[in-house]
Parts: sequence; structure tokens; C-alpha cells
Amino acid sequence: MMRSESAVFHLPKDLADLKSCLANGAVILYPTEGVLGIGCDPYQEQAVRRIQALKQRDPAKGMITVASAWDQVSAWVECSQVPDLEAIKASFPGPTTWVFPASENAPKWLTAQNRIAIRISAHPTIQAICDGCGMPLVSTSANPSGRAPWCHFSEVEAEFMAQVDGCVEGRIGDQLGPSVVKDALTGRQYR
Repeated sequence: MMRSESAVFHLPKDLADLKSCLANGAVILYPTEGVLGIGCDPYQEQAVRRIQALKQRDPAKGMITVASAWDQVSAWVECSQVPDLEAIKASFPGPTTWVFPASENAPKWLTAQNRIAIRISAHPTIQAICDGCGMPLVSTSANPSGRAPWCHFSEVEAEFMAQVDGCVEGRIGDQLGPSVVKDALTGRQYR
């Protein structure tokens, strides 16, 4: 789904329109805890591929998914392999992304080496999108790979902006940069 001009969604007023756009494969920009994110419906493989191409991101790296609640993503995780799942769940919602063993239910285009990266976000805009649309959302920083993430809509290059279908109004959170990423099996911090 491509638009000649990106739509601007104001929540909660435009939630029905946003939900419809995402269901039709839209790629959107939206605020996260520390940077602008770019995302889509995680069940729309073609939309995920659009994001990977737009970012010039290696598809083998997988994608982060954000959710407002564990039950939106729990079927994607092989929970029996996680040694201290309850301690991880106690950190929800928050700014940490956890890399879990992926179950057979996880969309393969989101995984890397049979692992899936998930964050249960406390950010109000992400929560509004995920609650209102009844699903998680792909979440990666809005920038070409290897370049600094953008933190304001005004920083987004016109060429990049022309390739997204919409922007969700909202404020970036107080984090400095992208989320911390940790391994759910070992606790090791990747970034």
C-alpha cells in the first residue's frame, strides 16, 4: 500500500482509519520510548519486507515487535525454554526488548536464527496503537541502517517520508536512543 502523501493519524480520533491502513499493509512512523519507530502489522509479510528495503536492513537480522500486553505475543514464544520467564514478565511494561526462542507460531519473517525480539511497551502511543488495533506492531528505528535514528518527524528525510503511508502523532519518550536488547535465556545485553 503506497500513498502519494503520508496520512497523519491523531489518536484516539483516527484509530479506525489507522487500523484499516495497517490491515491493508501500511507502513507507519510513530514515536517510541527514545526514537521514531517505523512499523507495520507483523502479520503482513510484504509490509515487513517494505520496511527492510526502506531501511536497507538485512532480512536475516529479524525484526522487533512491540505490544501493549504479553498475551498479544506470548504464542510466538517457546516459553518452556526460558529459565526465568516470570522475572522477565515482571519487567513489563518497559523499555527493554527481550530476545526469546521463537515458537512455531511466530511469523518467520520476524525471526532470526529461530529467535524473536519482543518489547512490552509502556509508551502511551504504542499502547494506544496495539490496544486499539488488537495486535502487536513491528518496531524498528526510523532511519536507514547504519545511520543515527531520527527522534523528530522534522528530521525524517523527504525521500524516506515519501515511502511511508502515515505518521502517528505523539511524543518520543525519555529514553536516550533505541531500546536496550537482552537475551531472555542468558540475560546478556546485546545493546
